[in-house]
Amino acid sequence: MDYDISEKISHSRGRWADRAAAIITLIILILSIVRVPYVGSPIDDYIFKITFGIGRYLIYPILFYFCIMRIIDRKSHEFVNKRSRNALLFFIGFITMIGMIEGTTWINSKEATNFGTIMSNFWTIFHTSDFTQHDSFGGVASGFLGIFYFGLLHFIPNPWGLMIGYIMSIYVAIIGLSLVITFKKFYLYSWIIQTIKYNNAIRKEKQKQIQLAHEAKQKYPFAEQTGQFSIDEKTLEKEVKADFGLDRPNIDKFTQEFTDPYSNLTRNIPKKEKRSFSIFKKKEEKVVDEKQESFDSQSMIRPYGVGTKVNNFQEAYNNIDLSNLDYEKVSTIGQNDVVIDDENSEYDVSIQSKGDLINLDYQSIDIEELSDVQKDLSHEEELKSHIERQKAKLIELFNQFDIEIEIVSQVVGATVIRYDMIVKNSGIKVSRVLQMHDDIQLTLACRNVMIYAPVPNKSIIGIEVDNPFRRVVSFKEIYKKAVVNDLLDIPLGEDFNGEAISLKLESAPHVLVAGATGSGKSICINTIISSIIMRCKPSDVRLLLIDPKRVELSVFSKLPPLLCPVITDTKKAALALKKLIEEMEQRFTIFSEAGARNIDGYNNKVDTNRRLPKIVVVIDELADLILSTGKDIEESITRLTQLARAAGIHIIVATQRPSVDVITGLIKSNIPTRISFAVSTAIDSRTIIDQGGAEKLLGKGDMLFLSYGATESKRVQGSYVSDEDLNFIVTQTKNNHSSELIFNEKFLNLDEELRTSSMDVGYSDGASDQLYEQCLTYVRVVRKASTSLLQRRFGIGFTRAARIIDAMEANGIVGPSQGSKPRDVLN
Repeated sequence: MDYDISEKISHSRGRWADRAAAIITLIILILSIVRVPYVGSPIDDYIFKITFGIGRYLIYPILFYFCIMRIIDRKSHEFVNKRSRNALLFFIGFITMIGMIEGTTWINSKEATNFGTIMSNFWTIFHTSDFTQHDSFGGVASGFLGIFYFGLLHFIPNPWGLMIGYIMSIYVAIIGLSLVITFKKFYLYSWIIQTIKYNNAIRKEKQKQIQLAHEAKQKYPFAEQTGQFSIDEKTLEKEVKADFGLDRPNIDKFTQEFTDPYSNLTRNIPKKEKRSFSIFKKKEEKVVDEKQESFDSQSMIRPYGVGTKVNNFQEAYNNIDLSNLDYEKVSTIGQNDVVIDDENSEYDVSIQSKGDLINLDYQSIDIEELSDVQKDLSHEEELKSHIERQKAKLIELFNQFDIEIEIVSQVVGATVIRYDMIVKNSGIKVSRVLQMHDDIQLTLACRNVMIYAPVPNKSIIGIEVDNPFRRVVSFKEIYKKAVVNDLLDIPLGEDFNGEAISLKLESAPHVLVAGATGSGKSICINTIISSIIMRCKPSDVRLLLIDPKRVELSVFSKLPPLLCPVITDTKKAALALKKLIEEMEQRFTIFSEAGARNIDGYNNKVDTNRRLPKIVVVIDELADLILSTGKDIEESITRLTQLARAAGIHIIVATQRPSVDVITGLIKSNIPTRISFAVSTAIDSRTIIDQGGAEKLLGKGDMLFLSYGATESKRVQGSYVSDEDLNFIVTQTKNNHSSELIFNEKFLNLDEELRTSSMDVGYSDGASDQLYEQCLTYVRVVRKASTSLLQRRFGIGFTRAARIIDAMEANGIVGPSQGSKPRDVLN
């Protein structure tokens, strides 16, 4: 009787506090269910397994039931019999006992024990009125349940924990304090003080990181959707003046200031060293010796690399009058005449090149004249502390997932920082580390994370994160540092180890460059072209530049190494590529007659002045060409990439639209070397380099470089060539050639050929065509005839060639069509 009275008094005093605590607990319980992702401890995972994946979800209904019963002021056991209640108590006791072990053994045991003490205090009193004070097993089990309940809620932010602690303390005070409860209450206050101190330290650290990120974003804003780089010029100008002391009195000795869009680069030219660059120097008179004067007058006035004149082409022609044939169609770039010397060999090819004329007084550009990057050393200490903080966070994060790691080294690159680590405990699958990508990115608060599990050729795991103090890799720095073994070894940038990475175009042999707008694709193209014109003479390498956008490559117009001015018209581009195919086939003819397999073998056999130059074709925007000209461009590029390597012709194709209708399977299969800058999706990345990762790049020259023969791409920070340096290189290249610009006639008359192409349809009768007799003589010699054969041999259009073939068939010269086979010559 006394017990019933005391129970009623106790229940009356704590009724509203009891309901309030139950409501708070119910709210937090709901939050714990909907909050994702759930980060459980190893014990939680164990419970999840031993209960066939439903352990935690069995606890949720029980807790909901208890809370609802307390809110409506009903006893929990009213709706269950004694047998069912005992089964329920056994289940709760078993689970909460595991929760107690978790609260005392888990890595966060201090917080778990403190908060678990408060919760066990609450649940002990909470369930005593339900299961009666004499049910000792129920009381102990309900106390353990508090510790386990914290195991479900340990990831809730600390403010929630503080609120629950205060609510529980008030509730305990209303019920009545015992010695043990008083000790627990004061223990709670000490825990609150420690937690507040700890949280303040963490909060200050996070505020500092947020402030640094905000300042960096204000300095160098970067659009997340398109990768567009933008900059506040006024802000950057103030920083440049502050960094380099341009506000000091000695500012008068500087006449120029230059600022990079990527970093603080300056090029200071004293007033006394003013330069004046002219596009062309005055043509100097050259002394021509008697041997040169004896050259054929036509070859002397013919521009460099115009054509060849074959005096004895094939033994079968000896007894046939071929005087009317236009052998000027057989031409190769870099030659003037091809003469067969019968005294030495029947097919001894003698090539006289006028490349020496274009290289007179040629001087290479001094790399020291280019801009230097002013290295900012003020962030070194801050970078060191940043690295130590990130290492500690990584270790703590992996420990939470029961993975013990050791960070053995870290490598700081221009763009990224890579942490190399090993896993100490055995039995950890690599897939578990790869699945932690999002958790690592959240913990380190970085833009992108790339996990190498494992690092190629090493038994370690690498985690690459962005460097908050990114630095610029200048073109001058990489050009000086790169190891060059060939004229077409082009410095691209540096890897995270600081080593210079070069594009070996000779072995590439063709390159695909793709990336979103503003990712650094155009600067990469400028770097490649600048490297070529700085190192190579026009007699060694010629350039064919195609720029449908009209602005990207305009700075290189009228350079001596160009075959023709920069092509901006898509129809001209299609015609130029067809001309290049003709050049390739004509070179193969010369190689076979000289007994050489490729251009290197041929150039090694002949004199210096008879060598053929290599040709580098740069197409800035492939998508525009394909959309404008259809399949013609794709077919030409495919044929060139399949065969042109031996002829010394290399193709560099760039596009900002990496879709399968632009970068087709035929093009990809013949271009093994690829460079991918930042793209928007993993699908675009796989389209370019057949693997993901480019969608995680940071832009501004950050690239994935897949070289010829490599199975894995390499992350490279591309070198940056400023507009001032680019203009300086172009101007010096022009000034270093004393002769006038010498373009190739084959590519110079593209306009005229496009205008006169309509003449192909002007002949209604093929027999009246002025080329009919020449074509007739030719097919009788080779004993076969086809439309494509006449097109290639005489450089005419399809319609005109087809009419000539039809006229030959009508006159009984050739037989009927045999499908893909050539026609038979009957007469």
